[in-house]
Amino acid sequence: MLSSSLTTYVQSYPLENVISIQYFDLYLSDGSRTQLTLNSDTIKYNYYKAAIGCLQYKDDSSCQMLGNMCALTLFNEVSSICQLFKASSATQSTLT
Repeated sequence: MLSSSLTTYVQSYPLENVISIQYFDLYLSDGSRTQLTLNSDTIKYNYYKAAIGCLQYKDDSSCQMLGNMCALTLFNEVSSICQLFKASSATQSTLT
């Protein structure tokens, strides 16, 4: 059973908000710039496993997976996945 704090995280960072990755200021071969939004099947497949493993079970591999998913967003601090990773890091540091 999920703890109430984990339930709050999962509700605050639902899957549909984390699978879209936005890349800004991409340069095309003609020198112009553009934006691109992609849906990540990797994040879709691993998100809840990583979030629950990290937040509920304090599993280092799950926390690393969450951090790697944040890296896929190029560490975009406004992305939900990076906000969750940051929140999990704060929680982890208060436990040690």
